[in-house]
Amino acid sequence: MITGDETISSGDIYVNGCNVKSSIQEVQRQIGYCPQFDGLLEQLTGRETLILFCRLRGIKEFDIERHIQEISKLLYFDMHLNKLVKNYSGGTKRKLSTAVALLGNPSVSFLDEPTTGVDPVARRCLWDALTKKLSEGRSIVLT
Repeated sequence: MITGDETISSGDIYVNGCNVKSSIQEVQRQIGYCPQFDGLLEQLTGRETLILFCRLRGIKEFDIERHIQEISKLLYFDMHLNKLVKNYSGGTKRKLSTAVALLGNPSVSFLDEPTTGVDPVARRCLWDALTKKLSEGRSIVLT
């Protein structure tokens, strides 16, 4: 409901003072979302995917490459940026989906099972990255 995937049946939900019912687009600009199942375009590279989502989030063109480098290094998948998503392992797809959710440093990120299919070393790196985001004052909701 908070992300707009489901309709609110009763009551109100606010994110940073914005009502989800009446201002869903504004709420969606302020949150990051990593669904349980990767919603990635297999024909794109990781870099192209991140460029697409940077643009959708309204990140300025001159700032896109910096965001891509920052998030890909944080999640340790910079070596996969120029590979097609269809050739990614399940764990690397989860990292890319998590990266999409964290792009632009949203104040709140919702991550649905972000470590599913991720190997133990990559899982530790992911938890470290999320801890870093928390230390920067971000909120992260996990399932």
